[in-house]
Amino acid sequence: MSRRPTIIRDDDLTAAALCARVYHAKSASPPPENLVALTYDYSARTGFYAEAWGQRDPEDPSRLERIFLVCRGTVAQRPVEGGLFPDVDLKKSYRSDQLRNIVADIRIALGMKSALLDDGVKFYNHLKRQFGNINIVPVGHSLGGAVANHILAQTQGDEDRCRQAITFNALPYQFNLKAIPDKKRVVAISHKTINYRIATDYLTRNPLLRIAARLLRRQTAGRDVLLPAGTANSFVARVVTSHGISTVMESLSDVHSRQRQLGIRPIDPNWVAQLTKQTTAPQAGSADKLKDLAAATKCNAATRHRAALGPAAC
Repeated sequence: MSRRPTIIRDDDLTAAALCARVYHAKSASPPPENLVALTYDYSARTGFYAEAWGQRDPEDPSRLERIFLVCRGTVAQRPVEGGLFPDVDLKKSYRSDQLRNIVADIRIALGMKSALLDDGVKFYNHLKRQFGNINIVPVGHSLGGAVANHILAQTQGDEDRCRQAITFNALPYQFNLKAIPDKKRVVAISHKTINYRIATDYLTRNPLLRIAARLLRRQTAGRDVLLPAGTANSFVARVVTSHGISTVMESLSDVHSRQRQLGIRPIDPNWVAQLTKQTTAPQAGSADKLKDLAAATKCNAATRHRAALGPAAC
């Protein structure tokens, strides 16, 4: 699992904001203007809840550019009334959903099967049938992050539609190495998931989970991108509050603003290949020069990224 510096994109901030909204908490901020609520899915049997949000195309607002499939994590507080979908009342099922979410947390952390994960794949298939060939991005916080990783893992024959998952303080989703003989597939899936994690979030990353994964021959999906801890005064307070999505949003926004001040912009990892394909008559050694330039650019971006994170992330 890599912890290499990653340049935070605007879509990452959008995904974090949607992950906060899916809990229907009082502190949830209004959604960005370029997003539209599409539909939802809820299962009282497993406690699964997810929402689909469409992002409008900036050039043509009448069409959707992508869909965020936002999976709810473990319910920690009672949701408020007045959600975007009035035909579902999450306030009544708060206690039962919380209990079922905790059971799913334990099963997934131990690498066991959970019906809640399968509900996420069913919702993805429903969106695929309803909206056709459009990019669907699974996102989630905590337990919802594990569901997003599972959706990505189960849709690998659908790379044109589901290309990446974005998670925040995600519960480790572990591959059963015995059940997947093709190790290249495990690596490919892992590199398509970015998990933004607060450095002091020991709830989802601790030695006990790593020991259990080794004993059960599991491999954790995704790569962690560490974010600075919260602004609480004491270390204990930072550890207690570090798992919440509000702390993730605060840290993510702070790093993103510092990166913009330093002039850091996202780098498309496929841009070298795209430029090479567009060249009709490449000169000898031109591809090598492009790769060297890309490596130097990424190295420079990594140095500035560490400056943006500051000493709190070290």
